[in-house]
Amino acid sequence: KPITMLPFLLSSAIAGVFVALFNVQGTAQSAGFGYIGLVGPIQSMTLDAASKAAGMTHAINGIQSLIAWLVVPIVAGFIANFVFSKLFKFYTAEDFHQDI
Repeated sequence: KPITMLPFLLSSAIAGVFVALFNVQGTAQSAGFGYIGLVGPIQSMTLDAASKAAGMTHAINGIQSLIAWLVVPIVAGFIANFVFSKLFKFYTAEDFHQDI
């Protein structure tokens, strides 16, 4: 059901606003690694010579990093799920189950 992609899109959009507000930056090498390798979060807090050479001009502090990488995405996910499943009733939890 393609409609189940809507909460992911909304939560990403909300998180993107905070990335812009906090001016979260990274390098080409840290892009796309996200939470798994923690490369993106660590790079956003580091402003070393390689980062400066890659075009970074700003590093965020630990509190901003926790907010941008953990708090906002989790809260945005809950909000998006509530809006689309409870408020608009576009999908139910069973829509995410896969029959094997």
